[in-house]
Amino acid sequence: GSQYINTDFLSTANTEFVMDFQLTDSTGDRKIIGQSQTFGLATLNNRWRISDSLWYLSTVTTDTNRHTASTDAGKYYLGTTLLADRADKKGVGTYPMLLFCTSKTGSVLPDGNKAKMKLYSCIITDGGVTIRDYIPVRKGTVGYLYDKVSGQLFGNSGTGSFTYGNDVPTTYDSEVEYLQSTGTQWIDTGIIPQEGDELEIKLKQTTAKDHAP
Repeated sequence: GSQYINTDFLSTANTEFVMDFQLTDSTGDRKIIGQSQTFGLATLNNRWRISDSLWYLSTVTTDTNRHTASTDAGKYYLGTTLLADRADKKGVGTYPMLLFCTSKTGSVLPDGNKAKMKLYSCIITDGGVTIRDYIPVRKGTVGYLYDKVSGQLFGNSGTGSFTYGNDVPTTYDSEVEYLQSTGTQWIDTGIIPQEGDELEIKLKQTTAKDHAP
């Protein structure tokens, strides 16, 4: 309840987020993500609260289960449950978005307003472009959020220190910078594309010939 992350990103009218999280205390006035009275998610009196200009209070009650929260064009969802449609109240950030808390007129809210929760992942997009793609990591005995977009570690900007879960077992030895094909390799994704699906890929061709990605 005393730690928070500064994302160093100011939300716009096109900013969205998807986060996998679990409150460890669902009571009180707690801020989860965003900027107060602009854009984000919070709790108040055992109900979900939207951080817009009117501090909209949802009728959906809070709990300590693991959830995915997301936004889509001003709509706030908890899983598939609509918490609120606040498209006409979505503001533009004048201060960076925070995680585990929100800012208000440039000041970070006190510890009594910071969320007590476990964060498993968080993706922030703007206009369909991924700005932050956070996963929890540890370096030694210190917990961080690692941003897969910038390749940077985001540490605690509050007091105390983050606790963290067990190391996640992997089926590989190490992450590498890239895979390079010589023209005979391919990977079956196992996914059948559907109408509306989108693809985002970063690559660099090693020859100037036309090839399908």
